[in-house]
Amino acid sequence: GVQTCALPIYFEPGDLLVLYSDGVVEATNAAGEEFGEERLQSVLRGRAGASAEIVRRTILEEYRSFLGEESPEDDVTLLVLEAAPAQVPLMAAA
Repeated sequence: GVQTCALPIYFEPGDLLVLYSDGVVEATNAAGEEFGEERLQSVLRGRAGASAEIVRRTILEEYRSFLGEESPEDDVTLLVLEAAPAQVPLMAAA
């Protein structure tokens, strides 16, 4: 059977969660270099405090720039989520 494990992860408003496939970090340029985890982390550090949209856009720009004229050899999936402040429901006036 399938085993699963659930662990709570707590986010503060503005925290980001970046999910990506191996096609992002294993992409190679014409010189045979991989985009790599370190390069991705460097991009993330350079955009600390930015919105999810800016982080997503920056990662994709760096990825495309890194590849140059090369085409990706694998699928690329990138999801950047941003924790929003908790919303208090409004009470309807009686």
